[in-house]
Amino acid sequence: MRRLSSLIIALMGLTSGVLLAFDPIADDLTLPATIYQNEGNEIEAEVSDIDGDLYDVTFEYDGPSTGTNWIQIGQDVPVDGDEDTAQTTWTPTETGTHKIRYTVWDESGNTDFWVSSSFEVVSGSPEVVSVTLPATVFAEKENTGQIR
Repeated sequence: MRRLSSLIIALMGLTSGVLLAFDPIADDLTLPATIYQNEGNEIEAEVSDIDGDLYDVTFEYDGPSTGTNWIQIGQDVPVDGDEDTAQTTWTPTETGTHKIRYTVWDESGNTDFWVSSSFEVVSGSPEVVSVTLPATVFAEKENTGQIR
């Protein structure tokens, strides 16, 4: 809905002959279904900007020991153009309730941000299923009863 209203405003600006500058838009945030402590977890932000001057995205988190502070995750992620995604990997060091926030910047210094709902970071690691196959597999030949 935010993208549609920005597009309508852009069209109104173009038809009136006035060139408008638009703020970037923080559209969505994708997190893994389960976030594990001490494991790399991929996070993706969707961003857009009607006038095409996206600059970068900053990812941050809060958690049980951060108080009211947001802690930056890694380095800023550069983005370019009018629509893009930005990814980062987060390795949380503590379990408990967390939130992720990302801020998108454009070349003019304008910003928008998105804050996730609260989620739990759990201990452990993703379950890995392994299958051991025999070194040699034999099959019965059809209708002959012979083994090859």
